[in-house]
Amino acid sequence: MKSEQSERTSKKDIMLFILILGSLWGLSEAVFGNAMSGGMPFRAAVLTGIGVGIMGVALGIFKRPLILLGIALITAASKQIAVPLLGISILCKANSCLAVFLHGAFLTGTVALMGKGRGNSVRLSFAGFSAVLLSATAFYFAGMRLAPCAYLLSFNSPGGLLAFLTAEGIAWAVLAGITLPVGYRLGEALMNGISQFRLRPLFYYSISSA
Repeated sequence: MKSEQSERTSKKDIMLFILILGSLWGLSEAVFGNAMSGGMPFRAAVLTGIGVGIMGVALGIFKRPLILLGIALITAASKQIAVPLLGISILCKANSCLAVFLHGAFLTGTVALMGKGRGNSVRLSFAGFSAVLLSATAFYFAGMRLAPCAYLLSFNSPGGLLAFLTAEGIAWAVLAGITLPVGYRLGEALMNGISQFRLRPLFYYSISSA
């Protein structure tokens, strides 16, 4: 009976952390995205690095790759809150949601393939780099069809993929390769604090809900 209750609590904790970290990633996209608007170089790379670092925190805490996909889905959903609030088309945020989802999906797969070696910082760095480089490649093709913006269309030419990866994708991947292991170590460090919160259920769940 106690083990079943512990398992249910664990699932609740995981769901709450998916909501919290997905919302934090969405908040960072809104706050830092606006702060760095106006053609600031490496804006997308910084936002990607923050998002991958947040996913790294979740991985360091729970060690379950599938959580990363859940966080990405919550982030994508939170970005669409702008649609009813600002009265804009759903397509205005479609490509940014697509990028977030692809980052989460490819990182989930890459980390899962690492098996028990996912705690190694060098392997984590390689996983973050390769996953985001793959997601940038997928984004180039999918974004062109989903909601191509003027900037993305500027790469719609022979050799466009290579140009896009040089201008954007490689920078995204480098930042991801740095922030994933950093986030993972931070997640491991937070585990003791999370255990203390579990001793105060009302305090823990009120923070999680907020």
